[in-house]
Amino acid sequence: MKKKILFLFPLPPPLHGVSMINESIFKSKKIKKQFSTLFINSSTTKNFNEIERFRLFKFLIFFKICIDLICKLNQFKPNLVYLNLSPHGLGFYKDCILVFIIKLFKSKIVNHVHGKGINNEVKNNFLKKKFYRFIFDNMDLICLSKILKKDVEKVKDNSSIIQTINNFSDKIGKSKLKKKINFVYLSNLHPSKGILIFLDAIKILQKKYNRLDFNAKIIGAHFNNKTKEIINKKKVYLKNIFFLGPVYGEKKRLELSSSNVLVFPTRHKNEAFPIVLLEAMSARLGIITSDEGGIPDILTNGIEGIILKNCSANNCALEMLKYLNKKKLIKKHGNAGYQKFLQKFTFQKFEMNMIKSLNTIIVNNDL
Repeated sequence: MKKKILFLFPLPPPLHGVSMINESIFKSKKIKKQFSTLFINSSTTKNFNEIERFRLFKFLIFFKICIDLICKLNQFKPNLVYLNLSPHGLGFYKDCILVFIIKLFKSKIVNHVHGKGINNEVKNNFLKKKFYRFIFDNMDLICLSKILKKDVEKVKDNSSIIQTINNFSDKIGKSKLKKKINFVYLSNLHPSKGILIFLDAIKILQKKYNRLDFNAKIIGAHFNNKTKEIINKKKVYLKNIFFLGPVYGEKKRLELSSSNVLVFPTRHKNEAFPIVLLEAMSARLGIITSDEGGIPDILTNGIEGIILKNCSANNCALEMLKYLNKKKLIKKHGNAGYQKFLQKFTFQKFEMNMIKSLNTIIVNNDL
């Protein structure tokens, strides 16, 4: 008889790394064949800008989710409840209510941690640390990388299982080197994601080094009007720069496959295991990124791309200049990244690891 798993997680919209991974689980035929599954969409918003903001309509949606969860726990009686507990902020305390409900039904929980920042939340706050440990009691964990295991070290239950499952990306396709190198930025246009660093780096290349032998594509949605205004002021002084807005699906794949180097100098506090880097590796792009979260577990500096130890516009510009002067380096890093992608970051690998990990947790709980 199949073991029963209740998946409680956010699904698109909005489309972001976590909801995209969850949608792949929702659609996985192998997971549904292996287990008896039931799904609850825990998302309370369809707009990225509404995340982490209190709105009355979100409270009403969340109330319905709680009622649905109670009904499903009572009727389905799962062997395991799979969820994505937000690591901090309003999302964490909202998710804690869901955890309380699940624990009332004495159901086993596995928390697939998709963010980071727990260690910073609890390291200087005794009461918060106690509360986190209470929430994580008897909760098995899945982290995105070995590095990110450290983020939950102070709050995890020592008797619980902690496993690692890397994110994945679809295969994009091979990029081709052209006379003009195409740099691409692909993420939400939030300052913490590195968009302003990228624009300032382009300015340095064009003004200080007089380099105009490249194009720059920017793909993503504006975060708010204030950031949009700052970006618009900066781009006035730049040449060969193209704002494409938010792009998805096949169009996104085409834009990546026609690019040469991804520039992603993120300093986002919740950056864990960015899928955009995996997409770039699958498209054989050179990569310039930062030493944030689990990124050093994705690529090795100087092998599959370049990791900025000091994530500044000047350093970013210097590494972009390196790729401009050594075009063969793009091909070298791109090919190495592609091979690593095939070995570690395909959906097939993710699906296999997910089934193995869920089985391990259920078997251990039955002992």
